[in-house]
Amino acid sequence: MKFNVEFEDLKEIVVFADFIKGKAAPAQKAAQQVGTAQQAAAPQQAAPPAYTPPAAQAQPPAAPPVQAATPTQQLAQQGGVPTAAPSYTLEELGRAGVTLMESGKKAELEALVASFGVASLQQLPEAQYGAFATALRSMGAPI
Repeated sequence: MKFNVEFEDLKEIVVFADFIKGKAAPAQKAAQQVGTAQQAAAPQQAAPPAYTPPAAQAQPPAAPPVQAATPTQQLAQQGGVPTAAPSYTLEELGRAGVTLMESGKKAELEALVASFGVASLQQLPEAQYGAFATALRSMGAPI
């Protein structure tokens, strides 16, 4: 059988030794005497002053001002703001164009088509559908 025992100071050793010998009560008295003797022999050291942080460090940092969420932020939090560009079909662009022509904007529509470098809507590259739809919308087309 093996025992490992650790002691913090001489006082604990004396208490343990007396306990092993069967003298638990006198050991406590002896330990007290040893502890008193050690305290008397040890030079008195003044405790270092406690560190007090400057007042600026003692206060928690101020919280940043709370800003009211903008309508766009509120929609984003609610999942209402699209995260991808919408895609358009040739038919949707055509219907929006017809609406503009019916409202008397045929010349503006033809100028818009020409500004994209094509003679007709059918020649517009699919990659430019989004930009074309944005231009239609800026002219008042419901798309």
